[in-house]
This record gives sequence, structure tokens and C-alpha cells, in this order.
Amino acid sequence: MLQPDSGLYEAAYRRCSRRKYVPQPMFEQDYATLAVLADRIQEAVPNLRIVLSQTGAEQIFQSRHGYGFIAGSKSFMALIVKGDEVQDLVRLGYYGQWMVLEATKLGLGTCWAAGTFNRSSAVNVLSLDIGEKLICVSPLGEASPEKSIIEKTMALLVGNKKRKKIEEIYIGTDIDKLLPWQRTALDCARVSPSAINLQPWRFICNNDRMRIKAAPGKTYEGTVPVDCGIAMFQFAVGAKHEGIHGIWTAAPDPFLAEFVPDAPIRRTDIAKKAGE
Repeated sequence: MLQPDSGLYEAAYRRCSRRKYVPQPMFEQDYATLAVLADRIQEAVPNLRIVLSQTGAEQIFQSRHGYGFIAGSKSFMALIVKGDEVQDLVRLGYYGQWMVLEATKLGLGTCWAAGTFNRSSAVNVLSLDIGEKLICVSPLGEASPEKSIIEKTMALLVGNKKRKKIEEIYIGTDIDKLLPWQRTALDCARVSPSAINLQPWRFICNNDRMRIKAAPGKTYEGTVPVDCGIAMFQFAVGAKHEGIHGIWTAAPDPFLAEFVPDAPIRRTDIAKKAGE
């Protein structure tokens, strides 16, 4: 997987789901910036298609009353995959969150939606190729200064549910030995968005590396792989914020992936740097 760009750490903490928008398309300059990133990602991941559109969101989000209802949005992003493997969905979550955080940097509102949109209308708007599957969509635009009743309700029911502490998402017995960069990366992963805030990921160290797997009782079905991919991206963002560059690679079952720093990180090196 590609390493994230710099400058996304603050966006990872600032970003929140928004469901009410100022009814106007996103600016052309913002569209162009996101399109460059989408092209770069698709070149690296050919079976992932990222569709950006300044119009058409009304059709996708129409007639969806209740949780996830999105109002006012004109522009949207759609994440489409060609493949049935779990890793396809993991990559979709990873690179989709990259797009979301880039949009956040630009000042745009977003909202991950996997089932709370008009799927038949979306398929018609997007003209899917044979073998392609629409997995998620997100509105893109200026969020309304005033939150909708639905947003306020969801903040009470789901949005305000406390994120798990690092001690709850890390399953190793050596948590007191985590390096500072690992704690920063885990905290950044901890605040990742997930379906109804279930946070279905767990991490564990493998020497200087970090592995991720589904939480106990969770299978790699539904949105779990996508959610784990989102957390993996935010972990990489947190690591990069601490000066640790690395990539996620394959890992043995039951793990989804393993984060590998570009160079071995020795605890003596960390201690020496801290004493400078």
C-alpha cells in the first residue's frame, strides 16, 4: 500500500460525519485537487475505482429517511471495487479514508455511507461495469453550520459513544513497552470512523511491527474489512506524524495486515533521540 502524504494528522482528529450540507456543488479547485489524488490511487490499485462528481448527489441520497439521511449535498464520491477478496475491501477502506482526510483538509464535509443511500439510483448514476460493486459513497461539500435533527439524534445515539481506549484496541500483554510512535499511531487509529462506531479492529505488536485483525466475535464480512482498512490508514498517518514511515503488508491468519517501518526501530534509538 502507498504511504500517506504528510499533513493529514490534524484532519484525522478534526473530521466528523456530516449529514446536512449547503446546497451547492464543491468548488472546481477542490474537485481538481481530489481528482489528482484519485488518479494517483487508481494507478496503484487498478481494481479500485473512485468516482468524483460535482452533481448527482440528490439522486443517490434521495428518499432515505432515518439514520444516514443526507440532505443538501450536490457533490459526492463513490468507491467501487472489482473483486471479491477481503483485501479488496481493506484497500478500499484504506484509500477511501485517504480521500476523506484530503477532503477534510480542503474544508469539505464527508460521511461514510455503506447502506444508507439509494443504491439503485446510485448504480444508475454510476453506470457500473461488469464485475464492479459499489461499496460506499460519501457526500462532498460545505457542511451546514447548523446540524440537522437527524445529526443531533445520531450524535446522541451513536456519535457520542466513547471511542475505545488504546488499552481496549491493543490486545498484547506488553502495552507498557509500546514506543511513543506506536502509541501515537494507535491513538490515531482509535479515532477512526466505523459502521455505527463499532470499532471492529484490534492491534498487536510483532517486534517493531504492528499487526491488525478483526475484534473478537467479528468476521471479515460486511463493512468490517472496510473499517479495518480505514483504521490502518489512520495508523499510518499517526506513525508518519512521529517521523516513522512504513507500509502495510501481508500477514498470516488471522491477521489482515502488518505495518512494517522502512527501517528497524530500536528502542535504544528512540531513547537516544528523546535525550537529545
